[in-house]
Parts: sequence; structure tokens; C-alpha cells
Amino acid sequence: MNLNVLQTLVDLAKAQSSAAATALAKEIAGLRDSEQKVDLLQNYLDDYRVNLQQQMLSGLKASQLHNSQNFIQQLELAIAQQEKAVIIFNNQVSIAKQQWQECERKLLTFETLTQRAKSKAALIEARLDQKNTDEFAARKYAY
Repeated sequence: MNLNVLQTLVDLAKAQSSAAATALAKEIAGLRDSEQKVDLLQNYLDDYRVNLQQQMLSGLKASQLHNSQNFIQQLELAIAQQEKAVIIFNNQVSIAKQQWQECERKLLTFETLTQRAKSKAALIEARLDQKNTDEFAARKYAY
């Protein structure tokens, strides 16, 4: 294969790998953000429960208790939804990672082919130089 064609393929593979790496980074950032939201919601729920227990010890109206229980249920629902988002981001990270790895394999393949082609061209060039040197020496010896 022509070195120029191989170099073009290497350049395209590098661009694809770079794009895949950017997409992977975006998915990882989304996963981290989603995990932080779960932690934030969970901490808020824990703090709310502690405050509710303190209020119950000092006396709490039934309507306030009912509202607090409803609020806790809503927080638990929000946490469950955010945990589902974490699972989705985990899957997306896995897919993006596989795509990036595939791009890297393709790039490595093209770089290897390019290196082999360069080595082959260098070997052909060396043989041609040796042949020319041998012919020159033979001509010189003949005269």
C-alpha cells in the first residue's frame, strides 16, 4: 500500500480516536455528575430525617408529620431516579470506552502498517544502494 494512503488512514484514525476520547470524557463527566447528585440527595435525605426525629422528640403536629413523610417519599423517589441515571451513564461509559478502544486498535493497526511499509521501502532503498555500489565497484575493477 502507498505510504501516502497509509498516512491518510493514520490521520483519519487519529481524528476518530480523538473524537471517541472526547465522547468518552463527556460520558465520564456525566456519570460523575450523576453520582454526585445521588450523594447530594442522599445526604440531604439523611439530614432531613435527623431533623425530623429531633422535631418529633420536641413535639410535632400530625399534619407536619404527614407532610414530612410525603417529602421523604419524594426524596426517595428522586434518589431512585438519579440512581437509574447513574446506571444509564455507566452503560454509556462502557459503550464509549469500547468505541474508543476500537479506534485505538484501528490507529495502532494503521501505524504498524505504515511502519512496515517504511521499513520495506528502506530495505528496498538499501538494496538498491548496495546494488549501485556493487556495480560501481565492478566497473571500477574492470577498468
